[in-house]
Amino acid sequence: MPYYRRHLTYDEVAPYLQKFRLWLRANCPVVKEWEEFGGEAFFLDERTAVVPPKDFNQQLAVMQGANFAQFIPWEVDGTVGIIYINEKADGQMQTISPSHVRLPKLSHLICLTPEDFFGLLRILDTAKNTQQGNSLALNPAAAGYASIDSSSLYPYFTKMRVNYRMNTDYCDRKWTRREDIHFLAPLQPTRDNQLSAMQYITAQQNNDLLYFPVESVVNLELDWPQATDEYCIPSP
Repeated sequence: MPYYRRHLTYDEVAPYLQKFRLWLRANCPVVKEWEEFGGEAFFLDERTAVVPPKDFNQQLAVMQGANFAQFIPWEVDGTVGIIYINEKADGQMQTISPSHVRLPKLSHLICLTPEDFFGLLRILDTAKNTQQGNSLALNPAAAGYASIDSSSLYPYFTKMRVNYRMNTDYCDRKWTRREDIHFLAPLQPTRDNQLSAMQYITAQQNNDLLYFPVESVVNLELDWPQATDEYCIPSP
């Protein structure tokens, strides 16, 4: 017989995490443009910020795990970002930042045809960030599509008034760098390239991976060190 864990509400968790929020308020600039989403947003730059409390990362992980907070990377190396604190559980999950995108889950990507898989990457690669940096202005024609709304890729996007975000019903919780999308988008739409591209995305999202197939390294022309006849060592 399974035992189900009790889910805490935001009101129950908030008193224990108030120290976390007070530190953010005291040391990190507020991003006022994000107040319209119903929460608090703070700009965190690890290179210039005051050294955070020793349990800062643990508190952030707790809030992220309960979907009370999100860290949205704002630069490629992840040292700069916005910490967005939802006012209630299951708040809006951010899917776009100036440097990263939440792609559809790999379980969705692997079932796309190679044409649509690389079409999706081209659409994101040719898109422009909006002024706030949390949505995209798409240019489907630049990616070879007459319209995103009439394409098979439309379910993976959420349309706002004019611009788009990734659909949170389908997107992965991990972030993919825009520069990685730019690297993969020009590849020929073949099944082998699709598999290699998904392996590459997985390697870039997970720093703890030990091996990467030599065949995919050769296919993508990566300069990654070889460990055995079959595997290379992933490099960031």
